[in-house]
Amino acid sequence: MSSERQATRSHLDELDDGCGCTEVWEHVSERRTERQTTAGDEETEESESTGSGDDETASE
Repeated sequence: MSSERQATRSHLDELDDGCGCTEVWEHVSERRTERQTTAGDEETEESESTGSGDDETASE
């Protein structure tokens, strides 16, 4: 298998051979949720550390 093809399928490495579409869907959905949760946590941390600026615009 080419390295490009392996890279595009690497997100499926954790799945068992022969699993069905339901298992694939669940796995992909779980990974998507994890990424969204992580991204949301990072955004919250960033806005807390830098200040979101909302306080200034609300008082004007």
